[in-house]
Amino acid sequence: MARLNSESAFKDMWKIAIKNTTEENFETVVELARGKRYQFDRIVNDCAEIKVPPGKLPEDLLWNYLGACSPKYTQEELSKAIPDPSLQRKISTLKESMNSVSSIQWFLGQEISNFVKKTSTIEKGGKPYDLSNVLFQGADFDGVDFSQMNLSQTVFASSTVNDAVLTAKSMTYDFRGTPWWEAYIVRRQVFETASSAN
Repeated sequence: MARLNSESAFKDMWKIAIKNTTEENFETVVELARGKRYQFDRIVNDCAEIKVPPGKLPEDLLWNYLGACSPKYTQEELSKAIPDPSLQRKISTLKESMNSVSSIQWFLGQEISNFVKKTSTIEKGGKPYDLSNVLFQGADFDGVDFSQMNLSQTVFASSTVNDAVLTAKSMTYDFRGTPWWEAYIVRRQVFETASSAN
């Protein structure tokens, strides 16, 4: 499953091999999410290697790390900026792969967050889950107790952590578009790291 880039093929295999996220298969689900992040990062690197002459594409502050693969750029803009048909095909293929892998990441993030919300809460106590090196997009972690978890190199992008306990054992402070200050308990270092970034 880890090598599948097609969202539909991945979900078909999921229905057969996993079905639901449980205590028994949770580590497998997290490992799949790590694999998808690795694939996503490789696609981003491939996109960054495509050189576009300066000033040929409009400035893109939001998606600038994606270079020519940014969703901001239309096919017409790319055709004018990069006249080489083989490079245009490569960009198109990379964008399709990125969208598919991103959708799978979102799906796995929902599976992981739904499971964690049921099992690691303030009321039940924190669980020592290893969520390191996972990229969560739009995941709901409201009320989760992260205090015993490993969140090293974990990214929370446009997610929620309302009333959560953000005092993980090991943590990288990457909350892109996530209002971390809405957590119930926030480790002081989160605030200091966020303040120094501004």
